[in-house]
Amino acid sequence: MNMKTLIATVSMIVALTTSSNAMDESQFNQMKKEGMITTFGNYVSTNNKIDTPWGSHYYLPSDTFMKKTQSEYSEVFWTNGFAWGNFNGDNTPDLLMAWELHTQCQGQMYEDKHTGTYFCLAESLDDKRGMLPFSIFEVDANGRESLDHLLINDVSIGARNCMRPIVADFNSDGIDDIYCGSAFGVKHNGKRTHGGADFVFISNGKGQWIRTKEKGDNVNKEHGIYMGFSHGITAADIDNDGDIDVITPHIKWESVRGGGKIYCHINDGKGNFTVKWCADQFAHAVTTGDYNGDGHVDLMASHGWHQSPAYKHNNSKKHNQTVILFGDSSGKFGKSKSTKKWLYPEPAYDIYGSGYMLTDVIGPVSWDFDNDGDVDIAGSSIGPLYVGGTHTVWANDGKGNFTVADQVPMIPSPDFVKTRKGFKKNIKMESNQWNSFCTRSTLIDVNEDGLMDILCDASPQDKHGGWFFVNKGELKFEKVSPYKAWENGWVDYYTSIYGGQNKKFEGFSDPDMMAPGAGWYVYKSDFK
Repeated sequence: MNMKTLIATVSMIVALTTSSNAMDESQFNQMKKEGMITTFGNYVSTNNKIDTPWGSHYYLPSDTFMKKTQSEYSEVFWTNGFAWGNFNGDNTPDLLMAWELHTQCQGQMYEDKHTGTYFCLAESLDDKRGMLPFSIFEVDANGRESLDHLLINDVSIGARNCMRPIVADFNSDGIDDIYCGSAFGVKHNGKRTHGGADFVFISNGKGQWIRTKEKGDNVNKEHGIYMGFSHGITAADIDNDGDIDVITPHIKWESVRGGGKIYCHINDGKGNFTVKWCADQFAHAVTTGDYNGDGHVDLMASHGWHQSPAYKHNNSKKHNQTVILFGDSSGKFGKSKSTKKWLYPEPAYDIYGSGYMLTDVIGPVSWDFDNDGDVDIAGSSIGPLYVGGTHTVWANDGKGNFTVADQVPMIPSPDFVKTRKGFKKNIKMESNQWNSFCTRSTLIDVNEDGLMDILCDASPQDKHGGWFFVNKGELKFEKVSPYKAWENGWVDYYTSIYGGQNKKFEGFSDPDMMAPGAGWYVYKSDFK
């Protein structure tokens, strides 16, 4: 970032911090441009504000809306989460709902001895399911209208899920397009692998989205479908050519330095992607930003080795690493050119005394949360098999060195995980009662104070879906329930596909959310 750009950015930040109003769209876009920050699909714009007669501003989906909608489809197992985008040209963000579809095993699981966790029986690439793993809705103050009939798909191969979908204008026509990444166990060429079927839908200028083929690494040549394990994906202009590219980590044990590979889907400006290797790292989740201020997009990649050993983790093992990979606009990421080193953010530890490191960061997002001119990182830190998570914020020193600035508790770890024997005896699967995390950290200035907050986007089964982490300044955050956000007049919620606004708080089925300060709120003493 040159001096002129830095001055412009600092001036803009000063204006934001001295104003009591929420940042408008022009301020947000300027900050995103200057900071090389990419937030495609996980930003609720001020354009999404719908002022109600009773004082609410933002109008968001509730977990009741999620459950009611998913119950209409027999193929749907649960809702993965949301993304927001402009699908109808009115510049008001509409909604994409991502699904987890029923799998072939229907609950029949087997243990993978290599990882120590459990998987569904493998499915084949050619297993045919007609339903797409997501739906899109046009949203306004009076209701929601499904736009699924405008998605034109020419293949019967179905992905089993849509993980953290990317919503961005890939072909620069003013309408947002869709990249749906998929992650599940699949049998391909007679061998079981971690794969999926990623779908790309590009708007055609006629109010429709056409399923568009990709080419390159890990792409099925017959159908043009990328078959990586796209568990956590992001988007950025990584080659500095003015269009938006996609980044997908792929779960495959490799002998390379980082233990795995990350693939970049290079956009030709028209929404046609060519997949190429771009980094060596084993990762479940990625986020991007210009972390060292040199004007190039950098990459944070994170993964934890969930149960080998049961709880003692460290960054020396390549499958445990969370690492900053620096870019130079060549389309590849690696060690810092200035220090000639690999940089690892300070690890977060379980705050409940178990002693293990929270090695995996789920649903990370990059933003200048303290308005000091550099890009920070936030996300859900989790331990092995998702136990003992916190909402964690890392402060950037401007050079890409990250230290833990704040940890807000989610669900505490049980006492028996303090020993490896206790952990392995009691924690067998990723689905367990000590599991809570944000599938995606969605940016929203929910209280309109000029500081960016985070909406915890999670499945309706998660105890923190719909909660807010409110930025109090100096990288400190407070957890606020949906009820409290409604009571403060920040948010109203819709509960069904059709129908207008609600006059009273409704839409969340968890009774703990109905009373201010009740349940899921502070520290371990609240859970006894």
